[in-house]
Amino acid sequence: MVKLCHYCGQQGSLRCARCKKKYYCSADCQARDWTAHRHLCKAVIPPVSASGMSQKHLAMPIRTSPRGLVAKESLGGGASPRRVYLSNMPRNKVTKGAQVEASVVELRNPGKFFIHMKMTVASLQRISAALQKVYSSVPEYIPECGEVCATRYSLDQDWYRGVVQTVDAPCRTAHIFYMDFGNEETVTLDRVKPLPPGVDLLPQCATECRMAGVTPVTGHWSEECNIAVRQMVVGKKLTMTVVDILDGGVCAVDILLTSGKELSSFLVEHGYAAMEPTGSTGPSVKDIEGMLTVVLEDLKSSGGKEETAEASLPSPLIHSLGDMFHAVVTHLESPDVVVCQKLENANVIQELQVNLHEFCSRTPAKEDFRPAPSSVCSSQFSEDSLWYRAKVLGYSSGDHVYVEYIDFGNTEEVDLSCLRPIPPVLLNIPIQAISCALSGVKPALPTWMDSAMTMLRSLVCNRILRVTVVGHREGTALVTLVDENSDPQMDVAEVLMASGYAVADDDNVTCGQAGGQVTTDSSGAIKPVVNTEWKYAELPADGQMLKLVVSMVKSPEEFYCRHGNTKDVYALAELSAALVQHCQSDDTAFAATVGQPCCALLPGDGTWGRALVQSMGTDKKVGVVFVDYGNTSYVDLAHLRAIHPKHLELPFQALRCRLAGVEPLEGQWSGEALQRFEALCLSSSLEARVRTVTQSGYEVELMRCGVSVASVLVSERLARPSAQSEAATTAVPLVATAAPAMTGCAFPTDWRTAELPRSEAFQAHVAVVVNPGLFYLVSTNEGNKEKLHALMGELANHCTSLQAVWSVAPEPGAACCAQFSGDKKWYRAVVLETMDSEASVLYSDYGNTERVPLSAICPIAREHLELPFRIIRCALEECPAEAAGKDVSKTQVEMERKEAEPQLNPEALHSSDRPSDVTPLTTPEAAQCSCCCCCVDLKRKMNKIEELLLLLTKQQPDAVTSSCYDV
Repeated sequence: MVKLCHYCGQQGSLRCARCKKKYYCSADCQARDWTAHRHLCKAVIPPVSASGMSQKHLAMPIRTSPRGLVAKESLGGGASPRRVYLSNMPRNKVTKGAQVEASVVELRNPGKFFIHMKMTVASLQRISAALQKVYSSVPEYIPECGEVCATRYSLDQDWYRGVVQTVDAPCRTAHIFYMDFGNEETVTLDRVKPLPPGVDLLPQCATECRMAGVTPVTGHWSEECNIAVRQMVVGKKLTMTVVDILDGGVCAVDILLTSGKELSSFLVEHGYAAMEPTGSTGPSVKDIEGMLTVVLEDLKSSGGKEETAEASLPSPLIHSLGDMFHAVVTHLESPDVVVCQKLENANVIQELQVNLHEFCSRTPAKEDFRPAPSSVCSSQFSEDSLWYRAKVLGYSSGDHVYVEYIDFGNTEEVDLSCLRPIPPVLLNIPIQAISCALSGVKPALPTWMDSAMTMLRSLVCNRILRVTVVGHREGTALVTLVDENSDPQMDVAEVLMASGYAVADDDNVTCGQAGGQVTTDSSGAIKPVVNTEWKYAELPADGQMLKLVVSMVKSPEEFYCRHGNTKDVYALAELSAALVQHCQSDDTAFAATVGQPCCALLPGDGTWGRALVQSMGTDKKVGVVFVDYGNTSYVDLAHLRAIHPKHLELPFQALRCRLAGVEPLEGQWSGEALQRFEALCLSSSLEARVRTVTQSGYEVELMRCGVSVASVLVSERLARPSAQSEAATTAVPLVATAAPAMTGCAFPTDWRTAELPRSEAFQAHVAVVVNPGLFYLVSTNEGNKEKLHALMGELANHCTSLQAVWSVAPEPGAACCAQFSGDKKWYRAVVLETMDSEASVLYSDYGNTERVPLSAICPIAREHLELPFRIIRCALEECPAEAAGKDVSKTQVEMERKEAEPQLNPEALHSSDRPSDVTPLTTPEAAQCSCCCCCVDLKRKMNKIEELLLLLTKQQPDAVTSSCYDV
C-alpha cells in the first residue's frame, strides 16, 4: 500500500512516532504540519496481553546491558505502567488581558521564560509530597519521547515531573524538561520512573511566556541583555500583564519592574530590542538568512578585525555623598533629569575632543562599520560637526542609528556615515556626564509645567553652579544646585518652590552615610554603591599577651590573624549569619568599583563575607580581598552584593602581621619553612604580643602552647634570627645578675639562676666541669621545695602535650625539659652536648647528669623558668681552653666572692671536710661521688699556668680570679 505525505501529498513512508497514524515524506513536512496535527495527535498505548505484558515487549526483548538481552520478566513483571503525555494533561487557565502576580523561575532570554503564578504554589507542594514517597523499589523503566515521567534532579536528588525530550537507548540517557520549573538536563534512565497515579491530574506549574511587543535588535537576544533582565526579574514577585495567548499556550506578557517601568520599555531604551511593527508577521526565514549572509560578507570584507566596533563603556566618575564641586549643566529634561560636568575636568574634556577630532579626521568612513548596541564609538554631532564619544542605543533603520553622547547626556539620530571607531586609549577616560536629580522638590501639579521648565533653564543653563551630593534615589544622585555668582546666592530648589512650580518633598531626600557613592553600570543604569566609613580592628602595643586566630598565611613575613577572644568570635559569627540572610534576600546587581566595600560569595563554602574590591578582571571577574579573613580571590560579578551600612559597624577583623625575630635563611622562605609555619599557626589558637607597629601591619611574637614559634623555626634550621634579635641576645647581662623577662623561647639560653653571695664565703657543689672556661655549680640552698614540687606537676602536663610534636636538637647551654631515665618523669635541665640521636643534660634543680635520647627532650615554657635554677654557670677568668679539668661532680667546696662581679679566688677553694655528708634531693637520683676531691688537681694545674705566664711576661702575675660565665 502506497503511503502519502499528510502535508504535501507526495509519497512518504515515515510515520508519526506518537500517534502511528499520519505519514510524511520528510521531517520538514512533519514540522510544517505540526501546528494542525498536534491537536489530533494522541499517543497509542500498546495492547496488553493476558499475561499483563504488552505485545511490543513480547515481540521485542529489551537490552539492559552490553552482555546480552533480557526479556520483560527481568524488569519485575506485572502490568505495563500507564504512560502519561503532556498533551493529555490539564492546563492553567490564563485569560488575555489579565494581570497576575508571578515570579520568574527560569529565564533563557526575554523571548522564552517560565513563571510561577500564585495559584500554582499549592499544586507544587502536593506534587512534591506525592513524588518523594513512591520510588523505593520501582523496576527499570524505558520512557518514550513526549512522555511525562518522574525524574530525579541531579542537584538535590529529589523527584520532579519531567517531559522526555529525547531518549538515547545505547547510552541509556534521556533529555528531560522539568515542566514545573522550566529547566532542562540530561539524566540516566535509572533516574526516570513512570508517573504515579493522581499526579497527572495537576496542570503544569511553570507557564511558558515571552515578552510582548518587542523583538531583539540583532535578530537574537544578546547575552548581555539576558544577564541584565535575569538580574531584574528572576526570583522576584512582579506584576505581569497577559497581552496575548499564543499557539501552544505560550503567554505574551509585559512585566512591571520594581522601579515602576515596564520591562519592554527598558529593553527598547537600552537598545536591546525594538518595538514590533503592527500588522506585520515579522521577517521570514529567507529574510533572516539574507541578513545573515550580508553580515557574513561584511565580516569577510573587513577581515573580522574591527576591534573598536565592540568597545565597552568607560568607567564612571565616582561621587561620594557630601561631595561638593562646581559644574555646568550640559543637558536638562526636568528637575528629575539633570546632567552636568565638573568644571575642574574642563581641561580633560577639551583634550579628549582634540584627540577625537584628530583621529576621526584621518579615519575615513567605512560601509561595514556597524557598532553593536551598547558599544561606544565616535559620533559627529549634527549642530557643530565636532566629534564626541557616543554610546549606540539602537538602529532606527538600516542606515540610521540612535546615539547618546556619554560625556554630555543628550541623544540624537545620526547617519551611519557619521560614526567612526574610537581609539582604545580614549576609553580609559571616565564618563564625564554626571546624572543628577534636584533634591527636596516635586512638581506642584502631577507633572512639571512648561513654564517651570522655562524658569529652570534660565536658572541653571550657561551658569557655573555649586553642586552638593546629598543622597540618592533609584540610582540617581540627589543634589542641591546653588548659583554663587548671584547676589544673594540662589538655591534653585528654593526659587522653584517660591515661584509655585514646586513643593517640598521629604521623600525625595534619601541621605546616605558619609562615603556613599553613586555610579553607573555597563548598561547605563545608575547604581548606588553604599560606602560608609569603616575601620580595622586593632591590637594593643603595650606588651600584653593576646589570643589570636591565624586565618590566612602567605609567609612568616605576611600572615593575617584576628582576635580569638569569645566576644569577637561571636560577633563575627553573628555578622556572617546576617550577611547570608541579607544577600539571599537581595539579588540586586552590584556595580563594582575599586576600593568599594561589598558582600562577596566566599569560594568553596557558599557563605557570604565582607570584602573590598581590589581590581576589575576580565570575563566579569572582580578581584576582592575578604577583610575578615585576609584571603584574596576573583569572584563573578553576579556573586557580589551591595553591603548595608550596619554590616560595616564591626571593624574589619583581618590584621596583617609579621613574625618578629626571624628572617629566611637564604633571602626567601623555603617551601618546608612555609609548610611548618602553617602547621604551627593554623592548627590551634595562639598567644601573641605586639613588638612594633609599622605601616604594613603588626610585628608580633607568636606563642603556641607556651613555646615561641620563631624559636621553633630557628631550632629546626628553617629560619635564622634577625639582626635585631641577635643584637638583643648579645646585650643580655651575665647570668649572675637577674635576667630580663623571658620572651618564651623554645630552648632559651638566658635562663635565671640562684645568685652568689657577695663578700662572704659560701658553700657550693661543683656539678660538672666542661672546661675551666665553663663549669656548673649547684647551690646548697634547696630553695622553695613547695614551688618546685608544684612545678614538677606542670612540667608533666606541658611535656606530655608537646612530646609528640618536638624532636629537634637544642644547642648546648640551652634550657629544656628532659625525661629522667630513673623514674620517667620530666625535670628542668640544661643541655651540655648534643649528638645525632641523643643529648647530655644537666638537671638544673638537682645537679646530676645523664645522656637521654632526643625524644626525651622538649622545649620549656616561659612560665616554667620563673623559678631560678639551682645550678650556677661559671668560668675561671683568663683561663685558656687547654686548662680543662676533669669532672668534679658532687664535690662540695667553699668559695669567697669579694667583688660586685661574680669572681672566684682559687686560693679560697679547698675541699670540704665532710663530702660524705652531702644529701642531694631525692629526685632525680643523684650519683654518689666515687672519686677523690679534684680541687687539689685543679689548684696544681692553675699554679702551672701561673708559672707559664711568669716566664712569658717576666712579671708577677695578678691574682687569678673566677667569674660567672654566660654562654
